Amino acid sequence: MEPLKVLFSVRAVSLASLFFLFWSGTTALSDSAGNMEKVDLKFSTKVTEAVMKEQLPQGSSLQYLSEDGKRAIVCVDPKVKPGMMAALKDEICQQCTTPTTPDTPAANLHSDNVDGLQDVVKKVEEHGPAGGTDSVPTYSEKVAPILNKYCISCHNPGGIGGFSLTTYKDAALFAKPIWNAIRDYDMPHGAAWLPSDDCGGGDRYNNPRFLTEAEMKTVHDWATSAQKPPVGDPGQLTCPPMVKETTGWADGDPDIILQNAKNGFTVPPLQPGQTPGSDVFRNFILPAKFDGDTLMKSIEFHPTLTEARGTGTGTGANSFPAVHHVHLFIVPPNTPPDMDPQKLEDDFQKSIPDKKASGEPVVEGPGWDGRNNNFILVGSWFPGSGPLDFGDRALRIPKGSRLVMQVHYTQYAKVPQVDETQVGIRLAHDTVNTEIQNIEVEKIDSRPDGIESIPKGNTHFPITLDLDVDQKMKELGLSDKLNTNEVQLAGVLPHQHQLGQTYSAKMNSDGKDSCLLKLKWDFSHQQSYFLKQPIPIKAGTHFQNTCVYSNPDDSTNPLQPPRNVTFGPDADKEMCRADYFVEFPKDKTPSPTESHVEIYQTGGKVTGFGVTGAKISPGSHIEVNGRFLPDAKISEDGTHITWSGDVAAILKNTQGPYKVAVVSSLGDRSETLSITPKSDDDQ
Repeated sequence: MEPLKVLFSVRAVSLASLFFLFWSGTTALSDSAGNMEKVDLKFSTKVTEAVMKEQLPQGSSLQYLSEDGKRAIVCVDPKVKPGMMAALKDEICQQCTTPTTPDTPAANLHSDNVDGLQDVVKKVEEHGPAGGTDSVPTYSEKVAPILNKYCISCHNPGGIGGFSLTTYKDAALFAKPIWNAIRDYDMPHGAAWLPSDDCGGGDRYNNPRFLTEAEMKTVHDWATSAQKPPVGDPGQLTCPPMVKETTGWADGDPDIILQNAKNGFTVPPLQPGQTPGSDVFRNFILPAKFDGDTLMKSIEFHPTLTEARGTGTGTGANSFPAVHHVHLFIVPPNTPPDMDPQKLEDDFQKSIPDKKASGEPVVEGPGWDGRNNNFILVGSWFPGSGPLDFGDRALRIPKGSRLVMQVHYTQYAKVPQVDETQVGIRLAHDTVNTEIQNIEVEKIDSRPDGIESIPKGNTHFPITLDLDVDQKMKELGLSDKLNTNEVQLAGVLPHQHQLGQTYSAKMNSDGKDSCLLKLKWDFSHQQSYFLKQPIPIKAGTHFQNTCVYSNPDDSTNPLQPPRNVTFGPDADKEMCRADYFVEFPKDKTPSPTESHVEIYQTGGKVTGFGVTGAKISPGSHIEVNGRFLPDAKISEDGTHITWSGDVAAILKNTQGPYKVAVVSSLGDRSETLSITPKSDDDQ
């Protein structure tokens, strides 16, 4: 086996275990009987030293990639303690090959109701393996690729899924629960992942999140085949997509990671007599600086208090308050003074003593209280949401803008709980030709006809909202692009609360209605639906979204006791909202040039980089080995950009060579130059 290089650490093994691993030069693979087979890794001394210098914390995992990039060793979540010379059989390690097969579209499974899908389940369960163990699909060849495709983004070490499915040992342990969740349409999609056939079906959208009939049969036959499902040939095992990642972010390392507040936000405990599920809304100014117009490619939220629905007093999941939703807003530099976020926070903080003195309920801590504002919404996290990825498009953050995170908490705990919700932002690393913008319509107050609530006992209560696209295009400065096919609808993000039953959106253009989205609503599984083929928007177009609610007067109502339910952002109220993503061509901008690269070293340690070139605009970044180095300094004439700091803290490769480029805040990039640090003897 050729030498392996460290690719990344997700949650890292203890140093004692690493020492044993490298000292012995072996790791372990699990066979179908759960036995551990020793495999010679032939680690080089340099690799060993590099890993040891990382001083990885206890309780995580490492992955090692071969020099040719075709094989890896994955050691996930070992059960080791500090100071122990852990036996390798206590680790979970396996060898795999890096994926080379392209994504295949999910097909052969479309329906507008779960009852129809149950026919597929019945067919799958009635027709098991043709006979004999040889016909049973194995983990390595058939099952792992399915889990990698649908499950690993959440079910990875430290992921929001609660348990990992990245190895055979993990998957075999949960084999029958995996099939049960698929059979009952709880995972990976829930009912909300199943767009209706009469509105284009799931194939109309990117990244469909439901299994094909063939995939369902594979999982069923494997999970129900024997007491210990077969592992198959380890040489055929495809590595999980985690091999490409570094820190547990489902979409890869962000360029910017921002937290709600430096020390988090403490959600207060329930007070005597206070109703569980009481709402707390908090807005936080995020410490981000934009020296030039900046293009954002994707965002991903990591809420930390998302599991709770109980009222316990311990530290388990039952005691946590829930993060109901998270919004990220852009505050442009021309925001009116009375809406300046710093003023809003200062005014709120100054009001706290008077509110406390008067007995008015008030939640202390950073940020300010508030539910609605007039800022520009970038995207949201709701239960079940994944990263919001704009694909080959990008969303513009105007120069001088600030970012505000709004978190909606629902109180369930009897003890204080600290939330450290983060948002990861990925910027444009390459030329972007298409921009995207979000326009929204929502129902959070009384209906236009005067009906202000969903009546108790009404099990079919529809409302329809209308969006005049011309007015929104005027606000975005895009009116002149209508009727030219330059402005197109790219996707829809729907949102309701717990009484929602169905959701639909349509577009009216030239007097004709066309369906955009139609699905059965599931509050626990919410996502954006981006079209594979964007739809041109003409002048005079209207978007309409219809939400249907059920408010039964019995124990099946998720809101107890049953009552008339009003509209609003609170968890015990309802909403009908749609965010429509529109795309349009990006104006062409010049690319920076790069003529010379310098590397700064002190005592053999790399401490920074400098690039000489031209057209280096404010907000540009130095990119090294695919990673942006934050807070670079740019000369006034735009001919020089420098960065200094702890290179080892950002880049895993501390030896070089380094591939260096300059990337503007709009994604325009220079050519890439390579540079290698000088050795100690050469300095």
